[in-house]
Amino acid sequence: MAIFLIIGMIGIYAKSQNKDCISQFSYYDTLSINGNYVKYNLQGNEAQLEYGNKYFKRVLPEKYNCQIADAGIPKFKWDNHDFIVLKYGCGSPCWGVLILPLNIKDSIKNIMYDLASDPTNNTIVYLGEPDYNDLVIENLKLKTKQMIKIAQCNSAFLGYCIDSISINKKELYYRLAEPDKFNDNKKLTDNRINLK
Repeated sequence: MAIFLIIGMIGIYAKSQNKDCISQFSYYDTLSINGNYVKYNLQGNEAQLEYGNKYFKRVLPEKYNCQIADAGIPKFKWDNHDFIVLKYGCGSPCWGVLILPLNIKDSIKNIMYDLASDPTNNTIVYLGEPDYNDLVIENLKLKTKQMIKIAQCNSAFLGYCIDSISINKKELYYRLAEPDKFNDNKKLTDNRINLK
């Protein structure tokens, strides 16, 4: 009798986990105003990301375990007619975006430490690898990059020195904070860069 009770409880627990997994991922299924979609397909205790629109569909090879922290689940950030961009967290400080092209020829990109974007012009600003000590301005569609050296930051992580950042038409604006943006006595310096 006790064996049947234990087996029954395990079955109920497994169904509960599966239901939790469905709700955890399906919450982030998205249909954008541009007609693009992101959805998670559940397969056992894993979910797989599918994205596209009425003309195009792609499924990512990665599988996300149901035990993943909510911050690690890629979520809709912005889209246009060329890309869907999903954001995710991976620690402190750790974040990134998945750049999902809406065509079959271009590869999916994973960019760490994105700071600003201009969806209208397919432009994104992020901290450049390998040491994340420079700003990179990339046009995702044209596949062009512009590097900006930041000499004033004395913090261990450049992101801590950037108080604010934005793109307005063909100009990048950023405000540096020294020694970092968390310091009550920080010194702020405004910078403007013309985008190529």
